[in-house]
Amino acid sequence: MSEIHAGLGERWNALSRARQILNIVSELTRTSNSVARGNPERSRSSLERALELVDFTLDDRAQWSGNRLRELARWRELLAEFYIAPTQSNEQLHLLIHALLTLDAEAANSLPRALIGR
Repeated sequence: MSEIHAGLGERWNALSRARQILNIVSELTRTSNSVARGNPERSRSSLERALELVDFTLDDRAQWSGNRLRELARWRELLAEFYIAPTQSNEQLHLLIHALLTLDAEAANSLPRALIGR
């Protein structure tokens, strides 16, 4: 996977944990829209961007450590499995989004419940 977000590393670490998560959720929302439209190329592209953002997040040891870091690393494995899956459903993606949001209460509380509860 190429570095899509070139030069983002330091700026990414300056974001709060909630902001990092919400940016990842934004890419996953793009993925969801592409899946719904039956556009696998765009879905793949937005998933690659999301994976790269998760990698930046995992590198931010100032905000992510201990159990939270382990949970995020495990969540990334689930997202990677979704990425390589032969078929992708929005139901699976929404479960992944919900699981990601559980890692930070501020991020979860900043989204409308209707969006989270899909």
